[in-house]
Amino acid sequence: MLAVGDIHLENFGTWRDGDGRLVWGVNDFDEAAVMPYAIDLVRLATSAALAEDVGKVSLSDICAGILDGYSKG
Repeated sequence: MLAVGDIHLENFGTWRDGDGRLVWGVNDFDEAAVMPYAIDLVRLATSAALAEDVGKVSLSDICAGILDGYSKG
């Protein structure tokens, strides 16, 4: 499975597509490779846990949110 490989909070953003629509998503794929998807999920959870305002959200809630979003995606 193809994974981003370097997924963290700062690798999400917004930009305009070719039709001028505002889109949101991953904006850095330079380390994409075939690897287990779990690597991306763990890196994203780790970056959220290390974020400045981490005290406002528990690690359990961070992980639950990521898994929920991944499952729905």
